[in-house]
Amino acid sequence: MGMCSALLSLLSGLWQWASTQGLIAAAYFAFGAFVYDTLEGWEPLDSCYFLMVTVTTVGYGDFVPVTRYGRLFTCVYALVGMTVAASALSPIVQLMLSAIKKIEVIIEERAEKLAGVEHVGEDDELDLDQSEHSSHNWTRRYLLAIAVPIFILILGVVIGDTLLELDHVDSMYWAFVTMTTIGYGDLVPDNAFAKVVAMFYLPLGVAALAQALADVQRITTRKSIQDTDQQQICDKLLLQEALRNRDPYETLTEAEFLVTVLKAHDIVDEATLVTIRSEFRELVSDGAKSSVPIEDRVLDAPTVFRALKAQERVAQGMHYDEWFKRQWVPEVMGGAGAPTRPRSGFSFSDAMLQLGSSFHCASPRKEATHVLI
Repeated sequence: MGMCSALLSLLSGLWQWASTQGLIAAAYFAFGAFVYDTLEGWEPLDSCYFLMVTVTTVGYGDFVPVTRYGRLFTCVYALVGMTVAASALSPIVQLMLSAIKKIEVIIEERAEKLAGVEHVGEDDELDLDQSEHSSHNWTRRYLLAIAVPIFILILGVVIGDTLLELDHVDSMYWAFVTMTTIGYGDLVPDNAFAKVVAMFYLPLGVAALAQALADVQRITTRKSIQDTDQQQICDKLLLQEALRNRDPYETLTEAEFLVTVLKAHDIVDEATLVTIRSEFRELVSDGAKSSVPIEDRVLDAPTVFRALKAQERVAQGMHYDEWFKRQWVPEVMGGAGAPTRPRSGFSFSDAMLQLGSSFHCASPRKEATHVLI
């Protein structure tokens, strides 16, 4: 049942991609094939294969433009491909990697069930009450991070054995050189079907390895933070903040502690934090004088109403109370009835806590933007 759900999700995602970003990718390859047919005399398949090798930066070198205008066109079109086309291909690649990951998780769950071991899912791992200090948990996370690229590497060995007619060592060498984008070019697809398969394997392999490296780096950072005994350095943390404000009575809130740790591990820099603070303060400042200090203001419904009114996204003459009851409450509650208590708004501290939460919880698999290069 789980595998069927994963496959249905993959098919649904493929259809959605084909009707959106897929059109951009198709246009890129179609136009490139037309131009290279005109300038270099290449077959459409060879042109598309060359473009995929270029977009993924593997650069085998088995196909290269030899004419003057072909090389000039490549200088421009390669740059377009590594930005526009790569962005268009990224969602479908991530969708396929996600499907592989789901299948791996299903297999892992069934294996643990047969072995009588309780499965620990992604959401369970985020429970602060669980012991994440055990070497088993960290080892498991590292193994899960590299599981997908290992699977893709094995797939590359199979492709090398069957389509490229290589032995096991050469097949592994070809798959590794491809996934790492080294692309020596000594072993390359030499027939039409192998080139078609390689066009799918190249972005999948490159993205899988890049994602795994990002996962490993993220896990290592999280482990480093968790292995740090904060009680041993709490005086330094508070002293740093007290010196900055010249206040011996300084305190550290959870959000301030979060920012300090993020900066200490180079997860976010001071310039980025200043930009976030500046944007938030501009957001909650309506230009009117207020007795509430700017750092204590929150993003609440009245602030949103003023912003929408300034953008003329509220009906002419509508007052806040009317907008709140007719539009805001129904949109927030979604038919669940009236709210039972007032909300306190969304402060800068809340924003910082969400930033830290997203770092702790999210993985590159869940992020919206992935780059193939």
